[in-house]
Amino acid sequence: MSFQSELLSKEDESYILAHVDLDDPSLFNLSDEISIDDFQEQKYSLLLHNEQTVALNGNYQNTHDYYPADLPKEAESIKLEDQKLNVTQGEFQGPYDFQVIVCTGSKNPWEYSAQLNKIYTDRKSPVPIDFIVKNNSPDTQLFVRVTPMFNSPQYAQDCVYRCPNHEFNGPSDELPKEKCHIVKCLNKNTEYYGDKAKGDRLSFVIPLARTDRVRERFEFYCLNSCPAPGINRKPVEIVFTLEDIHGNTLGRKNLNVRICSCPRRDREKDENIPAAKSRKRGMIVAKKPSKKASVVLSRNLQELTVPVLGPQMRNNVLKYVHDLYAGEILRCGDDIEKQQPYLQGLESVKTIIAKFNDNESSSITQLSHF
Repeated sequence: MSFQSELLSKEDESYILAHVDLDDPSLFNLSDEISIDDFQEQKYSLLLHNEQTVALNGNYQNTHDYYPADLPKEAESIKLEDQKLNVTQGEFQGPYDFQVIVCTGSKNPWEYSAQLNKIYTDRKSPVPIDFIVKNNSPDTQLFVRVTPMFNSPQYAQDCVYRCPNHEFNGPSDELPKEKCHIVKCLNKNTEYYGDKAKGDRLSFVIPLARTDRVRERFEFYCLNSCPAPGINRKPVEIVFTLEDIHGNTLGRKNLNVRICSCPRRDREKDENIPAAKSRKRGMIVAKKPSKKASVVLSRNLQELTVPVLGPQMRNNVLKYVHDLYAGEILRCGDDIEKQQPYLQGLESVKTIIAKFNDNESSSITQLSHF
């Protein structure tokens, strides 16, 4: 028996015919009433299905073998989307009111900014994150897919990998398929997907326990400052996708991440960025007085003899002392009692200036504004 095919060569046709018994009516659920034409039509459909399977896989495997063998045992039929495609980053809670909450507390080695929805953590510091799923049936198995992505539009199509240093100097017990991931889950049932050599986008899947709230711990293995092909100082976020056993998306949440050696310093710096930009735009921001400005000056007048060279230097010294007294008077506000010693000192300076003005006509022009 033979057939015409535009997809397969003669060798391919021979292979399919050798592995599929086209004359076996049990393959087509034949009944006594089916006609021979219907029988031929169902045979053609089966052949077309086999051709498409071969074209997709690039080899002669059954359709069951197309799915990776490293899927969780509870999710052997979970649908794996092509990780080379762009993952949608838009958030939605879905039918299960999906939520992702970073566990906070005192004396943690990581920092969380609610203002920026961002985690600041050092390498290999376990960060606990709670997943909340409401109205989950005990018979429904749900999963969370974790996908690191660059959250800037110009880098959204790029895949996130570890830098070569941390890839080849990771934990000794790491499996080869885990070495390129910048983030890992400490759950032993986690399954990792994607191949850096093929340009795949990396992700991993965590089976959720059938409860309303599940806590998982995550570790990061590469710094934001690591050079390319690492993160290379580009902003990173983690996309958490709630999926069912068939790979249908039921919810999605995003979390910004910065992996650094000083989490607290970087968090405080990022949270103060708006204020810093305001100052650059000319907005007046009150500053705390320095220790020097807070020193209380003595209110007892003291006589001071200072040798000066020539009338110009003398006039400059007198002008400086005059301005110093005037400034202190302004700082006292309307408090007459505090102003009194500075007013007395200012009058003394004015008397000295007037004396020199009377004796030297050359100084009148320079000091007339007093």
